[in-house]
Amino acid sequence: ALKCGFCAFSKGKASEALRGPAYLVPLAEVARRAAEAWARGATEVCMQGGIHPSFTGDTYLDLLAAAKAGAPHIHVHAFSPLEVHQGAATLGLPLHVYLSQLRAAGLGSLPGTAAEC
Repeated sequence: ALKCGFCAFSKGKASEALRGPAYLVPLAEVARRAAEAWARGATEVCMQGGIHPSFTGDTYLDLLAAAKAGAPHIHVHAFSPLEVHQGAATLGLPLHVYLSQLRAAGLGSLPGTAAEC
């Protein structure tokens, strides 16, 4: 999350050095971490990272595919409403269609944050 007023984990641009540099977790690492979590007894993983300027709706689908590849039966709790909105917008899809795609890809539930009006 870039300079989020609510998030303790938000980051800034490299020149701002806000709580350390921003980073991306590669898809293979997402799969590995999901598998490790499942092996240790976890039943759920949470993925949330804010709005990345280069992410498309396909990026979020790829993240789900990676988590499910690592642990097919794990519950995936992921993506803020704002991330879902951005994902749908980048693909030119209505929200209900994109949410159906996310669910089919393995999304189990959404966190209840970033829906401020």
